[in-house]
Amino acid sequence: MKKITFKSFLLSVCVLHSFITFSQTTIVANNDSYIWNSQSNINYGSSKLIISNDTDNSSHIREVYLKFPIASLNNVNLAIVKLTLESTIATTRSYEAYLVDNENTWSNNFIKWNNAPSATGTAIASGVHVGNTVEFDITDKLKTYVENSEVLISIKIVSTEEDVASHFYSTNTATLESQKPSLIVSEATLSIGDNADSGIDKAFVYYNPTTTSVYIGGLMNKQTMISVYNALGKLMKHEEYNAQIDMTTLNTGLYYIKVTNDLEQKTFRIIKK
Repeated sequence: MKKITFKSFLLSVCVLHSFITFSQTTIVANNDSYIWNSQSNINYGSSKLIISNDTDNSSHIREVYLKFPIASLNNVNLAIVKLTLESTIATTRSYEAYLVDNENTWSNNFIKWNNAPSATGTAIASGVHVGNTVEFDITDKLKTYVENSEVLISIKIVSTEEDVASHFYSTNTATLESQKPSLIVSEATLSIGDNADSGIDKAFVYYNPTTTSVYIGGLMNKQTMISVYNALGKLMKHEEYNAQIDMTTLNTGLYYIKVTNDLEQKTFRIIKK
């Protein structure tokens, strides 16, 4: 039976008082591995994840495959795939993510270069890391998968940099849960009734610390303003509510994010690395 989507539910229900809040779900990859073209018959499913693209030596191409279970998702608002480096790299490197067909045909214990399923079409997201994480926004594709009642999503990640190799934690090599390859999803929930909460007291932020962006969940998207102040109290950003706050142009240090509407406010302390 096909799921009833959030959009169709909103269109079919008439309410006198309702609002939307957002909750965060973190899904750890249930399969992850890298493949290496020069070792096409070897499986690396129990090792760390390595991504490389060496133009001087065409036998040094390594690509990462990730698979996430998504059957529990319903109303996707934001979806970010996150990888964590084993050690911080001072230089910025860039990557691309592609959808993979035939999600059920590979697992981390058996995938090799010579049997890996192909990616489809063009890149669905690009990612750049500064520090020790790289993030890919796959919101639009995940929404489509969930609306089509898919239960898995499979992604291949490649390097667009030449002559470098990046080493990431896998689910097997990570020592902390936060280091594992993850799909971080913000989901929308419709609340109905005269006593519905205004939502700001439910707000939360992630990632903190951050190197790129901060995401806000738990808010209703209505007459809410976001302000970002530095440690000296100088206003750095002031904008209408957006789930993603871009902090890439801000210097490293301490910041305060204030969420306000006509009734209340809430402040978060954020570290930019």
